[in-house]
Amino acid sequence: MKNQSKVNGSSMPVSPVSGSFSTSELRITQAVELSGHISLPAEFYEKYKDSEIFQKGVPRVEFHHQQRMIHLTAGEGEEAVWVVGHLTPHPIYSDLSVFKREWMLSKEADTYFESHTHYFGSEHEGYKEVSEILDEKKRADIACFHDFKLHLPIFCEVPYNIEGGNHVWLEMETQPDLQGTSYVYFMSSLYDEMAQKVQDRVFAEQKQRLKDLICIDVY
Repeated sequence: MKNQSKVNGSSMPVSPVSGSFSTSELRITQAVELSGHISLPAEFYEKYKDSEIFQKGVPRVEFHHQQRMIHLTAGEGEEAVWVVGHLTPHPIYSDLSVFKREWMLSKEADTYFESHTHYFGSEHEGYKEVSEILDEKKRADIACFHDFKLHLPIFCEVPYNIEGGNHVWLEMETQPDLQGTSYVYFMSSLYDEMAQKVQDRVFAEQKQRLKDLICIDVY
């Protein structure tokens, strides 16, 4: 990730994945691109809005709705700065082929949840529900069709919060094959709708924080 700028003074992180910025006056000596968390453009602007880089050219922010990305441009020429923040889907959707509805052994699904404690660990809300569902699946009558539902976050950059609406139902369905082996596939019928709502809210919050700049919507 290209995330370093030449500055004077000590540095400190703005967000966990954003790179480092000077705590003193920002002085860009070459073009630089900073990429990371969705809030990065607003954090960068709020920290350095009075610096020289924002006095050159016409600073602007592009909201790329299809790419779920916010792109801030400040300065011009070799001293330009590009600050990019993006929303990325939670990895479970690709890992479990949620939108492909591919069947897998229920044991594989069980192993997947157990081996991904970085977002299903006991310190995370919802972990007990996941483990209980998997246990129930193991004990269930294999001749029956079973339907389970889990709460999961939508984007990595938006914290899991049931009350705040930053989650979606992940549906897990199981059924046996002719040899009595239990299989499972995952789906999320509300993902697109909920993802759009979360994105709209996040973009609106960012526009409010960046309201002093030219904001352009790109669809």
